Amino acid sequence: MESKIKNVFDGFKFDKKICLLLFWKNTTPGNSWYLKLTGQPSLANREHERLQNYKKYCLRYGEVRPETWEKHDCFAGQVAKEMRAQLSTNPDQFLAQFGVPIFDDRELLGVIEIVTLTPKEDYNPDLRQLGRLLKAENKKWHT
Repeated sequence: MESKIKNVFDGFKFDKKICLLLFWKNTTPGNSWYLKLTGQPSLANREHERLQNYKKYCLRYGEVRPETWEKHDCFAGQVAKEMRAQLSTNPDQFLAQFGVPIFDDRELLGVIEIVTLTPKEDYNPDLRQLGRLLKAENKKWHT
């Protein structure tokens, strides 16, 4: 699975904004979900301290579960809970986040999170691009 996500990340065409891609793997497929970032693919188009700090912060969570995602304020947990793409562009936050759940049939495999320093005007091109790349790897996403 990680090699397929790495292929998706390697094929992702970044725009001009500084951006970080993270994959949160579901470690307990089935009726529930436990998301884990440690050891999973990630990619930044340029190094930036705030993005690196965000990734370090997320790595401290360990596993994020349905009963802990709110305590951790974990955006990927919100995406997994809702089982559809989510956008967080609150101007009071210091980062903008876009998350997409990834499925194999109806089973949640994980969440791809796109993190930028400032909100983008439109995330639809990223969503379409991820959809094409995931389709090439025989994976699905939900909006």
